[in-house]
Amino acid sequence: MTKILFLLPLLAVLSGCRTEPSEGTCTLENFLSVVLAEDVPREIPAWDKSSKYEIICRDADKVSYRATDYQYTGGAHGSTSVRVGTVDRKTGRKYELADIVPENRHGELLRKVREDIAIRRYGAKSYAEWRARKEIAFFDEPQLTENFYFDDQAIHFIYNQYEIACYADGIIEAIVPR
Repeated sequence: MTKILFLLPLLAVLSGCRTEPSEGTCTLENFLSVVLAEDVPREIPAWDKSSKYEIICRDADKVSYRATDYQYTGGAHGSTSVRVGTVDRKTGRKYELADIVPENRHGELLRKVREDIAIRRYGAKSYAEWRARKEIAFFDEPQLTENFYFDDQAIHFIYNQYEIACYADGIIEAIVPR
């Protein structure tokens, strides 16, 4: 009973009902009698949200970060999202891909991203061989993303759940040596 009393104001807002009778509107009592009579859970599922922020690498000129957010709002599973970036320490400006790779080299970079995903993530001999196997279908062909960070050795591209592949594949990272 305590849980129901605690949820009364919330249920009133969610249902659009008023706590006092009014012509042409439902009452909270009527709403609750319908909800409680049905074979439905008596509690609103617990929501969970957490965030984690970390510095991946830094030097005198730049700092790279990773922000991971997790939330569960009901359903089969929660959802994790990773945002990364590299910031110029002098200006505070976040680097864009065009700042570190000339646009005329984006095609070559994309080929390397796709090869890395196929070989390192899925154990294929090449991107073409992996795509021919059709073991796991991409939602979309991997494209270059602004969700990247870089260090002295490589550029790291992060693809979140459902962005290029199914949920079960998780977060996919492509690493391209610089």
